[in-house]
Amino acid sequence: NHKSLVVTEIVEGLRAWQCPDTGGVWIPARAYGIWVQAQLERLDHLPQSENVEEPSDDDFSVKLCPESGTLMFPYRVGHGFNFRIDRSVTGGIWLDGGEWEQLKKRNYHDELNLVFAAPWQREERIAQLNEVIEQSFRAKLGDELYEKISVLHEELADHPHRSEALALAAPWQREERIIQLKAVIEQSFRAKLGDELYEKLSALHEELANHPNRSEALSLLMHNAAVE
Repeated sequence: NHKSLVVTEIVEGLRAWQCPDTGGVWIPARAYGIWVQAQLERLDHLPQSENVEEPSDDDFSVKLCPESGTLMFPYRVGHGFNFRIDRSVTGGIWLDGGEWEQLKKRNYHDELNLVFAAPWQREERIAQLNEVIEQSFRAKLGDELYEKISVLHEELADHPHRSEALALAAPWQREERIIQLKAVIEQSFRAKLGDELYEKLSALHEELANHPNRSEALSLLMHNAAVE
């Protein structure tokens, strides 16, 4: 209920409404916009602290806008924050208890308006996908092997001979290069010998591939060629 909220100044120059029971904060759109415009510069983001308990992302309860009474829409913050913030059709923002403090600690509190923009949410979806992929690889390879490959991946990222290094590491890449090389050799032989002679020699090659006296047959072929 909007009447149960009390006015508070969550940061100098920014008045919001706070729930005395949960600590949740309602920030009207106009108040936040004026405060953001008054900031001389954006603060540099700070890294996520280790062993710090943050608000959980487990609360999927539907929230109503204190101003309009309409449903609010949750947006994942990402960037190491394990919670969503809710936005109303009025542009106002609802933060559960402790979320404003966590955002402020890492200097994300001055750009909440960007969280709702398409580029931010697209980046967050990509980050989620990468996290799922990483978890899948870790489950299949184990943490130790995954870490080794990740370090090598970073080392090869801008290496001038990255493709050769990957070919060395991956057998299927070596096989592909062998196939490509064989194609080049075949084209060269066909150009020099002609298609008819090349096909005859290829047929002989296949016939002799597993012959017990292959070496003698090749010697005979070479001998005849030498005599001629």
